[in-house]
Amino acid sequence: MDVESVLVTLVVLVPLLLVGEALAGAAAWRMAGSHIPVFFTPAWGHGRRGRLVGDAILVGAWFVCTAATMWCAFLVSFMLVHGLLFTLGTSAAFVGLVGGAVLLVAIPFAWGWQIRRHLRRGEMRSRG
Repeated sequence: MDVESVLVTLVVLVPLLLVGEALAGAAAWRMAGSHIPVFFTPAWGHGRRGRLVGDAILVGAWFVCTAATMWCAFLVSFMLVHGLLFTLGTSAAFVGLVGGAVLLVAIPFAWGWQIRRHLRRGEMRSRG
Protein backbone atom coordinates (compact mmCIF):
# COMPACT_ATOMS: atom_id res chain seq x y z
CA MET A 1 0.00 0.00 0.00
CA ASP A 2 1.53 3.27 -1.06
CA VAL A 3 1.43 6.56 0.83
CA GLU A 4 -1.02 8.25 -1.54
CA SER A 5 -3.72 5.63 -1.07
CA VAL A 6 -3.32 5.84 2.70
CA LEU A 7 -3.67 9.62 2.55
CA VAL A 8 -6.77 9.36 0.35
CA THR A 9 -8.26 6.92 2.82
CA LEU A 10 -7.53 9.14 5.82
CA VAL A 11 -8.48 12.47 4.29
CA VAL A 12 -11.48 11.54 2.15
CA LEU A 13 -13.05 8.25 3.10
CA VAL A 14 -12.72 8.19 6.89
CA PRO A 15 -14.49 11.56 7.48
CA LEU A 16 -17.28 10.61 5.09
CA LEU A 17 -17.75 7.25 6.80
CA LEU A 18 -17.71 8.83 10.27
CA VAL A 19 -20.34 11.40 9.31
CA GLY A 20 -22.44 8.70 7.66
CA GLU A 21 -22.23 6.50 10.73
CA ALA A 22 -23.13 9.41 13.00
CA LEU A 23 -26.18 10.23 10.88
CA ALA A 24 -27.28 6.59 10.78
CA GLY A 25 -26.79 6.27 14.53
CA ALA A 26 -28.74 9.47 15.25
CA ALA A 27 -31.56 8.34 12.96
CA ALA A 28 -31.71 4.93 14.62
CA TRP A 29 -31.64 6.58 18.06
CA ARG A 30 -34.58 8.85 17.20
CA MET A 31 -36.56 6.11 15.44
CA ALA A 32 -36.25 3.95 18.56
CA GLY A 33 -38.05 6.71 20.46
CA SER A 34 -35.11 7.73 22.61
CA HIS A 35 -34.64 11.31 23.67
CA ILE A 36 -31.49 13.40 23.74
CA PRO A 37 -29.11 12.21 26.49
CA VAL A 38 -28.99 14.43 29.57
CA PHE A 39 -25.30 15.15 28.91
CA PHE A 40 -26.17 17.01 25.69
CA THR A 41 -28.98 19.11 27.12
CA PRO A 42 -27.97 22.53 28.41
CA ALA A 43 -28.09 22.88 32.20
CA TRP A 44 -29.07 26.53 32.35
CA GLY A 45 -31.09 26.18 35.52
CA HIS A 46 -28.03 25.48 37.67
CA GLY A 47 -26.70 29.00 38.08
CA ARG A 48 -23.93 30.76 36.20
CA ARG A 49 -21.68 27.69 35.89
CA GLY A 50 -24.53 25.60 34.49
CA ARG A 51 -25.27 28.29 31.97
CA LEU A 52 -21.62 28.40 30.85
CA VAL A 53 -21.50 24.61 30.51
CA GLY A 54 -24.77 24.62 28.58
CA ASP A 55 -23.50 27.32 26.24
CA ALA A 56 -20.20 25.46 25.76
CA ILE A 57 -22.09 22.28 24.86
CA LEU A 58 -24.16 24.17 22.30
CA VAL A 59 -21.14 25.89 20.76
CA GLY A 60 -19.28 22.58 20.64
CA ALA A 61 -22.21 20.84 18.97
CA TRP A 62 -22.52 23.67 16.45
CA PHE A 63 -18.79 23.56 15.70
CA VAL A 64 -18.64 19.78 15.24
CA CYS A 65 -21.75 19.69 13.05
CA THR A 66 -20.54 22.64 10.99
CA ALA A 67 -17.04 21.24 10.49
CA ALA A 68 -18.28 17.77 9.52
CA THR A 69 -20.89 19.14 7.13
CA MET A 70 -18.46 21.59 5.55
CA TRP A 71 -15.86 18.87 5.02
CA CYS A 72 -18.36 16.56 3.32
CA ALA A 73 -19.84 19.41 1.26
CA PHE A 74 -16.35 20.44 0.19
CA LEU A 75 -15.50 16.90 -0.95
CA VAL A 76 -18.75 16.50 -2.87
CA SER A 77 -18.53 19.93 -4.49
CA PHE A 78 -14.87 19.28 -5.38
CA MET A 79 -15.87 16.12 -7.23
CA LEU A 80 -18.86 17.77 -8.88
CA VAL A 81 -16.88 20.80 -10.06
CA HIS A 82 -14.25 18.55 -11.60
CA GLY A 83 -16.96 16.43 -13.21
CA LEU A 84 -18.54 19.57 -14.66
CA LEU A 85 -15.17 20.85 -15.81
CA PHE A 86 -14.28 17.71 -17.74
CA THR A 87 -17.75 17.10 -19.18
CA LEU A 88 -19.36 20.49 -19.83
CA GLY A 89 -16.44 22.93 -19.74
CA THR A 90 -15.17 25.88 -17.77
CA SER A 91 -18.42 27.88 -17.68
CA ALA A 92 -20.33 25.03 -16.04
CA ALA A 93 -17.44 24.44 -13.64
CA PHE A 94 -17.47 28.13 -12.66
CA VAL A 95 -21.21 27.94 -11.92
CA GLY A 96 -20.59 24.81 -9.85
CA LEU A 97 -17.75 26.53 -8.03
CA VAL A 98 -19.93 29.53 -7.15
CA GLY A 99 -22.71 27.19 -6.02
CA GLY A 100 -20.27 25.27 -3.82
CA ALA A 101 -18.96 28.48 -2.30
CA VAL A 102 -22.50 29.66 -1.51
CA LEU A 103 -23.20 26.28 0.10
CA LEU A 104 -20.07 26.46 2.24
CA VAL A 105 -20.95 29.98 3.41
CA ALA A 106 -24.53 28.96 4.25
CA ILE A 107 -23.68 25.86 6.30
CA PRO A 108 -22.72 27.61 9.60
CA PHE A 109 -25.87 29.73 9.47
CA ALA A 110 -28.04 26.70 8.73
CA TRP A 111 -26.64 24.76 11.69
CA GLY A 112 -27.04 27.78 13.97
CA TRP A 113 -30.64 28.18 12.88
CA GLN A 114 -31.30 24.47 13.42
CA ILE A 115 -29.80 24.43 16.91
CA ARG A 116 -31.67 27.60 17.87
CA ARG A 117 -34.92 26.10 16.56
CA HIS A 118 -34.30 22.95 18.57
CA LEU A 119 -33.68 25.00 21.72
CA ARG A 120 -36.86 27.01 21.28
CA ARG A 121 -38.85 23.81 20.84
CA GLY A 122 -37.32 22.47 24.06
CA GLU A 123 -38.14 25.70 25.92
CA MET A 124 -41.74 25.56 24.79
CA ARG A 125 -42.06 21.94 25.91
CA SER A 126 -40.64 22.75 29.34
CA ARG A 127 -43.04 25.71 29.77
CA GLY A 128 -46.18 24.01 28.54
